[in-house]
Amino acid sequence: MDRNIRTTDDVLTLLDGLFVPEAHRWSTDAASWWDDFYGDRSKPVPFFVDKPDESLVSYVDRGLITPGRALDLGCGPGRNAHALASLGFDVDAV
Repeated sequence: MDRNIRTTDDVLTLLDGLFVPEAHRWSTDAASWWDDFYGDRSKPVPFFVDKPDESLVSYVDRGLITPGRALDLGCGPGRNAHALASLGFDVDAV
């Protein structure tokens, strides 16, 4: 499987490939590959966008989520954590 990720479509293709019956989801080199992928800060990450998740924004706008404590697991660069904190949430991001 080609693991060169340059676009959002590349990410979607990679993720789709994880769910086919013959997929090697837990190969011995997977962790080191992702470590290298995220370790090179000079390369842009195509699936990191600089705005909060659309569903999260919608939930907050409709009052389905109200300010309080929030835990953002797998936060990446923190786009959702920053958005929630700016709205008065007490956020922990990991």
